[in-house]
Amino acid sequence: MTFDDDMIQLEFDGGRKRISCKANGIDWPPPEILNFNGFEMKRKSMSTISDDDRKEMTHVLRGAVYIPVKP
Repeated sequence: MTFDDDMIQLEFDGGRKRISCKANGIDWPPPEILNFNGFEMKRKSMSTISDDDRKEMTHVLRGAVYIPVKP
């Protein structure tokens, strides 16, 4: 289940970009490899909060961090 505030952080050499999973059509849990606007990204870490636990939480969001795949 993907909640409205589930997010992904994309880390580039020039900075970070945070995007909403739902607004970008990404289901939770997000994939190991993600292609975003032509950039191939690999998941570095992610929240491990279950859907059931998240339903009960009002001040928590889940996130995943991605870094570029080096050629």
